[in-house]
Amino acid sequence: QTLVIVVNEAPTAVLLTPNSLTPTMTIGDVIGLLTTVDPDIGDTHTYELVEGDGDDDNASFEIDGDALKLAAELDLSEQTSYQIRVRSTDSGGLDVEQTLVIVVNQAPTAVLLTPSEVEENVPIGTVVGTLTTEDPDEGDTHTYAFVEGDGDQDNDAFIIDGDQLLTNVELDFETKNEYHVRIMSTDSGGLSVEQTLVITVLDVNEAPTAV
Repeated sequence: QTLVIVVNEAPTAVLLTPNSLTPTMTIGDVIGLLTTVDPDIGDTHTYELVEGDGDDDNASFEIDGDALKLAAELDLSEQTSYQIRVRSTDSGGLDVEQTLVIVVNQAPTAVLLTPSEVEENVPIGTVVGTLTTEDPDEGDTHTYAFVEGDGDQDNDAFIIDGDQLLTNVELDFETKNEYHVRIMSTDSGGLSVEQTLVITVLDVNEAPTAV
């Protein structure tokens, strides 16, 4: 009979997902979950905040199991990121320490539609333009939805598909040449901005219908 001896290997990295703060968070809120990269598949780990390089903001956070929580009131307007140093120890007592950066998620500021003009008489489902968002957080991602409020009177005339705005009715310049929709853009941290967008219908030369 072959005897297999398993050698415990040390973990190699600590991860935090997600790793961002939002202005709506309060003391005790969970920021993200800690996980460990470890050659030993299925190994378990315990986490603690430790002193060392990158421990600048340890006092503002606490660890509960594998959850990193906010432990102090923070002025998020004064700092764009925070650093903590975390140790992960596996079931065999081997550990790894890592500096983790927690970024401050800022709310998006505007929604744009480019282009914002569409010719009359186009088929239903025609793409008007692409929605984009102005956001202080470079590289953030956004989802879009129609919302009720000022400027929502023509929401039903269009459809949002991802970041594309499509027509949902037949557009006739002579009947109506300007549409208003109200759209919310929500970033990856759940912060949002609402904006009224104006879609202009362009006149197309049409053949006469009678002599």
